[in-house]
Amino acid sequence: MKIINLYIVLIGLILVSCTEALNQKPWGVALEDEFYKTQADAILAIDAAYTPLSWLQDAFDSNMASLDCSSDDVFKGGGHAGDQSALTEFSLFRITSSNTIIANRWKNAYQGIFRVNKVLDNIPNIAMDEDLKSRILGEAHFLRAYFYFELMVQFGGVVKIEKALKPGEYNLSRSTQAEIEAFIEHDLEIAASLLPKKSEYNQDKELGRATKGAAIAYLIKLNAMKQDWAQVVKDCNRLFNLNEYELVSNYGDIFQPTGEHCKESIFEVNYGENSIAGWGSRNPGSWTAVSFTPRTQNGAGFCQVTTELANSYEQGDPRKDLSIYEFVSNDYGTNLYNRKYSCAPYSDYPWPVNGVSHGGVNTRLVRLADIYLLYAEAEYHLANEDKAREYVNKVRKRARGGNNNVLPDITETGNSLLTKIYHERRVELAGEGIRFWDLVRTGRAAKVLKDKGFIEGVSELRPLPNKDVQISNGLLVQNPGY
Repeated sequence: MKIINLYIVLIGLILVSCTEALNQKPWGVALEDEFYKTQADAILAIDAAYTPLSWLQDAFDSNMASLDCSSDDVFKGGGHAGDQSALTEFSLFRITSSNTIIANRWKNAYQGIFRVNKVLDNIPNIAMDEDLKSRILGEAHFLRAYFYFELMVQFGGVVKIEKALKPGEYNLSRSTQAEIEAFIEHDLEIAASLLPKKSEYNQDKELGRATKGAAIAYLIKLNAMKQDWAQVVKDCNRLFNLNEYELVSNYGDIFQPTGEHCKESIFEVNYGENSIAGWGSRNPGSWTAVSFTPRTQNGAGFCQVTTELANSYEQGDPRKDLSIYEFVSNDYGTNLYNRKYSCAPYSDYPWPVNGVSHGGVNTRLVRLADIYLLYAEAEYHLANEDKAREYVNKVRKRARGGNNNVLPDITETGNSLLTKIYHERRVELAGEGIRFWDLVRTGRAAKVLKDKGFIEGVSELRPLPNKDVQISNGLLVQNPGY
């Protein structure tokens, strides 16, 4: 009996101990009901909302790969034709709903939207410095608009989520593209009203955060997609009147370490070199540069430059050699590589620690030359050809680098002027993930990309990830043609 009673006592003690252990709050973990209380919590929350932005623009998930592999500027590359089959699908316009890059873009963008919505739901209730609160809310509205902009470019109409959802609330239907455009525009206008200018941030600690100029720049890009040229001009003038940005004197400096957050940069994604080894592990570094470097140079050899792009530069244009380098290798492709996203010895960025992947090459998403050329395009469509030529020639003047024997000012009129504007965008922004977007929004994709397999009315957008369609209980419907 004594032995049995002892066992009973021991079992009782164990059960009590287990119950107490289960009721303990986990150590080292911030629980949501204890978070969103202080100013420090607010800063941590908005900082976390930036992280998916770096996932969206890294290597194969970047615009340079996920968009421009479908353009006439980028050849998929790699070790052989089937290497990275997801990119092969983009390059041939045979994109399936099980494409891994499509799934990553969707997942990462909605992860960002979820984090932003948590900020917008909770930060207004925190007692903190009101100016800082206003800035954080402006950052959140900008980031949500950015994530939706990237989704819209890839998928058209997507699921609009305005608050952090709870379990059981996730099965929502798609909004139309027009509804998503209006949502993006609304968020960007709020962001522009709340955010400081770039120069008003701490230049040592805060560069990379959303700014008033970044919000206006994305309004310009949004309205260029909508072909609302009058609004593009208005927003360009809003941006110019901030007196925050100017073209750097040397085109080649933009994509060097010293060019990060330069006076031309309106918005870019920060990355930091680190020693964590392993392809694809999420950390502060980027593996874009290594992915785009020749394989015999310890890279992966993807997203090479097409000969069509290389041949499109005018005689003596300095931007060609500053954007492209040639390296004869055994890679599947053209032997032409993107210098803008490279590291040593093809740029001043050091080769990543461990030589594996994670380098510190920032992704430049919007710069002033891009906006100047959209402004020129808008003024052309509004029959202001003198103004259109003026802004194209600003870009060409900088590009010639003081050598007046190359890149003379353009003097064309009519449709020839528009053709020149399109050409200037191609060579100025080469390798920056913009070409496919430009071809689609200007209605030229079906003609230019016909030989690659582009089908008008289908290939402009990507299919939704099949997994998300299946779990939506019929609420998510594929784009026409998929």
